[in-house]
Amino acid sequence: MDILFDDFFGGGRRGGWFDPYDGFGLGGDVNRSYFAPVSDRAKGALENAKASFLDHLATVDTSKGTVTEEIIKFHLVPDMRKAFNKFVKEYGCTGTSRQLTRSEQDVINKTRKSLMWYTSVIVTPQAQRAYLEKHPNIAKPAHISASASTASTSTAVASPSSASASTGPLNDANGQKMKHKFNEAAVKKAAANPSVKKLSHKKKA
Repeated sequence: MDILFDDFFGGGRRGGWFDPYDGFGLGGDVNRSYFAPVSDRAKGALENAKASFLDHLATVDTSKGTVTEEIIKFHLVPDMRKAFNKFVKEYGCTGTSRQLTRSEQDVINKTRKSLMWYTSVIVTPQAQRAYLEKHPNIAKPAHISASASTASTSTAVASPSSASASTGPLNDANGQKMKHKFNEAAVKKAAANPSVKKLSHKKKA
């Protein structure tokens, strides 16, 4: 009888009083040792969600600003939703989840009793740009490639005019020197020509 009492009310084996809510801990803390482990299917759903997010982050059009889109259209269990939102946050984005309505659920799966949760992601232009800069091997979306091309073209067009402006005074100085040298050469040639000297003396006479 003593053994049964101890087994139920914790005398020697448990080291404490019997708690009808045992499994949630003696101090009210959750004792997860009684919980079922996360299934491989749930873990697989999380990995698929992460891959979908990274693809979305690299390709979504943010040319008009921040984009909010429901990209995870499959169910994630609570722990996996928490892990996904943490993963998204590491890239400067935000994840938000919503529970489907019964009518939405029936369109997808009428036999499922519990309602599924879908997840949306908020992506800013800054977050996308930072991700692409860290991964230059990823093909950039059209709107980013176009803006980069426009910027490089503008720089190329501006360069010749800038070069011309910077070398303008130098060209003018060189021109003056060449003109001065040409005049000196003409004077020396005229002085060395006898016919020119005679003509000059006749004019003086």
